[in-house]
Amino acid sequence: MISHLCSCCESILTGSQILREEWPHHSSALDLIRAAEDGCYICGVIVRSDGWRTLDPSTGFKPTWYLAPMSGRQAGWFKLTIDAAPSEEELYTERSDDGDDEGGEVQATESEQDEFELAVPMWGFYLQPAADVEERIAKSEPPSGLHSPELLELARAWLSGCSKNHPNCRASRPDFRPTRLIEIVSRDQARIVITQEVDDAISSYASLSHCWGKSKRLKLETSNIDELRTNISIGGLPATYREAIAVCIDLGLRHIWIDSLCIIQDSREDWRREALTMKDVYQNSALNIAAAASAESSEPSFSSRDPRTIRPLQTVTRWDDQESRKYFLANAAMYEDEVERAPLRQRAWVVQEIWLARRNLFLTKNQLWWECCELEACETYPRGVPEAWLSADWLESVQAKSSTKSRETRWGKLSVVYDRWDALVETYTSCKLTFASDRMIAFAGILQHFKDVIPGDACLAGHWRSKLPQSLVWTSRRGRWSFRPAAYRAPSWSWASIEGRVTFEHTPELAGDGVVETVCKLLDVQVASENPTGEGDLKGGWLKLSGHLTRVGSIDGQLTVEKEDGSLDFIEGSTDNTSGQFKEKDWTAVEFDENTKSGEPAMSFIDGLTSHALSNGEFDGCERTTVRWDALDKDLYSLPIIKWEQEGTSWSSGLVLCETVVEAQRVFQRTGSFYLSGHVTVAKIMESPRQKVLII
Repeated sequence: MISHLCSCCESILTGSQILREEWPHHSSALDLIRAAEDGCYICGVIVRSDGWRTLDPSTGFKPTWYLAPMSGRQAGWFKLTIDAAPSEEELYTERSDDGDDEGGEVQATESEQDEFELAVPMWGFYLQPAADVEERIAKSEPPSGLHSPELLELARAWLSGCSKNHPNCRASRPDFRPTRLIEIVSRDQARIVITQEVDDAISSYASLSHCWGKSKRLKLETSNIDELRTNISIGGLPATYREAIAVCIDLGLRHIWIDSLCIIQDSREDWRREALTMKDVYQNSALNIAAAASAESSEPSFSSRDPRTIRPLQTVTRWDDQESRKYFLANAAMYEDEVERAPLRQRAWVVQEIWLARRNLFLTKNQLWWECCELEACETYPRGVPEAWLSADWLESVQAKSSTKSRETRWGKLSVVYDRWDALVETYTSCKLTFASDRMIAFAGILQHFKDVIPGDACLAGHWRSKLPQSLVWTSRRGRWSFRPAAYRAPSWSWASIEGRVTFEHTPELAGDGVVETVCKLLDVQVASENPTGEGDLKGGWLKLSGHLTRVGSIDGQLTVEKEDGSLDFIEGSTDNTSGQFKEKDWTAVEFDENTKSGEPAMSFIDGLTSHALSNGEFDGCERTTVRWDALDKDLYSLPIIKWEQEGTSWSSGLVLCETVVEAQRVFQRTGSFYLSGHVTVAKIMESPRQKVLII
């Protein structure tokens, strides 16, 4: 069935042109479902989205539509938003870390107390002038299955075009081969080969990014190495493996690297050695096949493929008093729906796999996507996604993965590389690890890549020395479960010490074009690593700073400061001192690093420290104690890191530290961060004399 628009959706593009106003859409969920079944493009996208699944179809609701013209790179386009506004009953869902505002994702307001909150799914569509996009759109209707000749020809064209015409996508080490590869002998049989023992040269290989899930699967172990080197029955492999191997066969690739079959899973030594080669494995593969839609290795791709919603719908506007114009209507959030929020992208290990690979072929729930250093394309736009769709984030990522060696050519301004690092850390920490101890090693490939392009700088527990102490100003998500694992993982000042999403705040948007001044000085820093290169697991670390240390506390998320009599109270001028409410331009806020499952602030610290542990800077054998913050029997201190001026107001942010005394030596551990504004407030927090501060 060819897509069209139902009468309800068609009415948006005919008659009076109504802009920036909410108008009723379908009168019920049932009407919308029927329209989708009859082939309506807009309604079809909606009912097949993740956002639709959060709704109870039996619950009455009245969706509305809103049409608005766009500007900038999208001038001449329109954005149509369908909002599933509740009518009788409010619809609730668990809060999501995703803050996107379109594509069927849940819209939710922040709530620090409630586990559940009001959510309204919304869907966005671009109405694009035909002249802007027609040449990029597929000329024929999409096929129904992954292994159709037309689809394989498209993937083959992307790979061939990239190999021949994209200099930035060439392998940095074309002669590199992983320790082991899977040789595809036939459509039914494969085997593991040791690349150094293969007589015939291995011209190229593919790699696979996938979710392991909880289902049982074949994996390489010391007990079955000989067997798997002789024969692997492809029919007995999980669905994602079979799909990837089939793609390799159809694209002419004879070898593929799959982690579970190319790393000895019950050998810690082999696992650690191979884990540190991920940069080269993925950077030098001819193609990385990403099983984006599968949360389990047993799940196939294209689980909700609907060819009718892949190709943009050609339509004509017939608004009163305007010439009829041809447009193409497309799902505005198809990349977010199909790639960015796919199950695969929730796996922390995959962050570096996708980012390091020169070419990624995503097998999503609905269509194929292609990403390389010079092209982003999909079945919807096989000749490349329109430039107006490309985000600044994607463009920066492409620039960061360029194979050019010159820093000036590669990065333009060096600040771009550090911004890209911060963005990758934020993405990485929002993903899930099966084993908390993998926090550093699962990011080691990205670290190795960045070390290659910024020689002369050193990465210390996830922080670049040249960006210290500013980069210490990071936060974990308020009210969300976050914690420092009992087993030592990283210094408390490092983002890597936290299990949970972090964001960097050392280049505050609030500063605008103003200068951000560092008010704390780095004196020395040391990190102890299991690996001589500094990649992988950490054993300890500390840094010494010189700054303004002030004893503080917290009441209802606001900062209290030590007074002359030793008591703690609000900074005079930071509240009205009667209701405790913030003034418009004079306020304080405390963000604790750790939170319980119920969202209550918590604090943890290494207990039982000895002078010996401090002297060698290794704490991996020390025990960690966790308490609710209001049960802490240790003093807290603020340490401002940066300050800036914005619209005549002073601002500052820094660390909240917990003090421990070890044989008469003051030692501090990070427990949170603070933010404050107002001339009086900022001056108060920095009035103490500078002193040396040791943070572990």
